[in-house]
Amino acid sequence: MNDLFGKLHFILLLGETGSGKGVFANHYYRGLVTKYSADKLKFLFLDMTGVDYKLLDSPYLYKKTITSPELAIKELEGIANNDFSGHKLIVHIEEADMVYHDKDRLESALFNIINKDNITVIFSTSRLDPEYLDKWLQYAGLRIIFKLSNEADSKYLAGSDIACKLEPGRKILIAKNASIVLPPLSKKEAEKNRELTL
Repeated sequence: MNDLFGKLHFILLLGETGSGKGVFANHYYRGLVTKYSADKLKFLFLDMTGVDYKLLDSPYLYKKTITSPELAIKELEGIANNDFSGHKLIVHIEEADMVYHDKDRLESALFNIINKDNITVIFSTSRLDPEYLDKWLQYAGLRIIFKLSNEADSKYLAGSDIACKLEPGRKILIAKNASIVLPPLSKKEAEKNRELTL
């Protein structure tokens, strides 16, 4: 996954609560930190749950974690109008609250950002609403699907009922028309990545 940085500008992490999305994201981010120094890589966490990334403090942070949907959208609008040629930026959006706050402004900023070469947006949610996802699935370079609670969501996102049968931590990577089912992290790796430290 680390070698995909810069090639994928919009990644969706989709699955029910507790399916392993956060552990997977933390594992991925730790891998990036081992590859890039803090002056070359920055993270922006827009954590609408106020749980996973709220207390994070690190030289890798672009700004402190934002938990307000309005402030998060304003931040994305600012990023869309700035040049980030000096470093790479990962924008992690936790949950879909911003969509329901102001979908049009969010999408305008988001779709401008994902065209920038050195920015990757990772959107993680358990709210699988076709009202916004239909469009977002077209823009996503990669969707990573974790366990889903029902067959309808699985067919919508994975094309079959496979995602509602996944064990916790297993995931399906889908890019264009290709997909692969990956095993979960080891127990040791999963435990290490429950909380993020950068």
